[in-house]
Amino acid sequence: MFTQDGYDEGTLRVYQTYSDAYFGEPIWKVTDNFGGIWRPIELDLTRSTKFKVIIEAERPQESSISIDDVVITEGRCLGICSAAEYSQFCPSTLTYTDEDSVKPNISCTFEYNSCGYKTDPSFNVDWMRLQADDGGYRHGPDEDHTLGFDYGHYLCVDPFTTPRTTGQRASVVSPIQNTTADDYCVMFWYYVYLSRGEMFVLLEQSNKTDIMWNFPGDFNYLPALWRKGSFQITNTDDSFRLIFEAIRGERANHGAFCIDDVQVVSGICPTE
Repeated sequence: MFTQDGYDEGTLRVYQTYSDAYFGEPIWKVTDNFGGIWRPIELDLTRSTKFKVIIEAERPQESSISIDDVVITEGRCLGICSAAEYSQFCPSTLTYTDEDSVKPNISCTFEYNSCGYKTDPSFNVDWMRLQADDGGYRHGPDEDHTLGFDYGHYLCVDPFTTPRTTGQRASVVSPIQNTTADDYCVMFWYYVYLSRGEMFVLLEQSNKTDIMWNFPGDFNYLPALWRKGSFQITNTDDSFRLIFEAIRGERANHGAFCIDDVQVVSGICPTE
């Protein structure tokens, strides 16, 4: 936990170092004035040899910087910055996990990594994990759904494709879900804006693929908001994976297709 207060902004840095002589670059830092409110922060440290954690403060004359409850444990961080009660306090410079070391998970907030979701290279456009302050200026959402801030992350059809043309397709494939129950509920949040294109969610199981949910292009002029989608998987006894697919419409230069907070849980979907 940390807090900063005073008339001027201070800077707090965290280093992971293996030498007493050289700290290297900080693995996390924040410069701001948070009005004396305690904020949580968590960082994944990766190293099998001995290391030290250095916490450094740069304080203006009439400011204070404090820390408390420093804990180092084995294993991955639990995701405190995705918890609703803490999300408003998390800073914009979180350190995220290297995609190469990700443990695949079909349920994902996309805050720390892509959870093993992979874009399908057979299509001519990719899906990308974006921070909202990057995606927002290209007709994407200016805040993610998980945290509700511009430093949150989500997946979007690549907004930087050149040229952006009608009929371009993009597909992203989830990790495999091994079944331990008969029924599963799939829930996710989606953002479709202006393109007059289409988006589908497909279920791939037992060597066949079925469309389980779709967003038709006729409704692309709805207000630009995150909306919830869901569907039920019943009587399943085989592993499966999800495919999110988008097709750009006649206003390809202006559209956006994004997803966030994919959740797959056993049981029946709740009644909305």
